[in-house]
Amino acid sequence: MVYITTMFLGSDPEWEALRSNILRTEPRSSESELMKRIFLLITVALLVSSCANVVRQPAQGDYAEVYRHAYMALQEEKWLTYKQLMRVVIDKSTASGAPPEQRAIFWYEYGRAAGVVCDWKDAEFAMTVAKNIDTKVGGPSHESLGELGRMSVVRKQYDKAVGYFTLALQEFTKYQEENPDKKITNQLGNARVIEDYAYALEQAGGQQADVDKLREKAAEIREKFTGQEGAYESVTPYGTQCSS
Repeated sequence: MVYITTMFLGSDPEWEALRSNILRTEPRSSESELMKRIFLLITVALLVSSCANVVRQPAQGDYAEVYRHAYMALQEEKWLTYKQLMRVVIDKSTASGAPPEQRAIFWYEYGRAAGVVCDWKDAEFAMTVAKNIDTKVGGPSHESLGELGRMSVVRKQYDKAVGYFTLALQEFTKYQEENPDKKITNQLGNARVIEDYAYALEQAGGQQADVDKLREKAAEIREKFTGQEGAYESVTPYGTQCSS
């Protein structure tokens, strides 16, 4: 089977897109910057709503408290507990009218947790919901697509993984064009994503020249950013806490 990856193997701007924030990936043991930021946003929103609209405060406060416990479970790498609590956060935040951008993140986080504990059906469903919400509001839909690709690699579904990674990079290119000031983070994590893409493409029977090009670019990113202040590599540990 041959895959066409020309759009990723051409000009420097195309590789700048690869080098940028393809996926949202979080540290396994260190504190999650994404989770901390969202927790802070929820807290601020609660403070504002308590002044502006006391009637809505109980529902929002309810899911914010659950979210706090979920965040604590994540720091302890208790992924099953995290998954269970994020499901409650999703239900309560939806009922309380949380912004779609926030709900997309909750679904994304639920999908990550489901993937770690090998609840693949829930993981795919949640990531797809997150992608669809982000698509509607102009959010980073490429992030959920990329995670679906990584899950597929873990499950040895290489054709499926290649499809997801290809869509992720296409969506990222579009997102970057629409958000040129988006800060580039997690460069080493992005190198890992490109390596996963190359591996999936190789296993699926893609052109070896394309596989080599992807690996060369991943190596360039590692060489450039390894050892730099703030550089880190973090990926969600899919399939490592299966219940059976």
